Amino acid sequence: MLTGALPFRGKDLFGQKRAESYTPLPADIPEALREIVVKCLKPDPAQRPQSADEVRVALGRLTAQAVVGTMVS
Repeated sequence: MLTGALPFRGKDLFGQKRAESYTPLPADIPEALREIVVKCLKPDPAQRPQSADEVRVALGRLTAQAVVGTMVS
């Protein structure tokens, strides 16, 4: 868990599912990772990744960018 807390607040599952906001991510989370996490937390299922593989590919790109960035630095 990136935040150390549940992503949504609510006393029950219905309250959590209706949440429009989520626990804020720490400021030191890279923007590219933040975009992936925010997309995964979208309330509308059509706006979320449609498969775990889609998330895996996005994380793989992020990892590749990080490796290239360390090679360039």
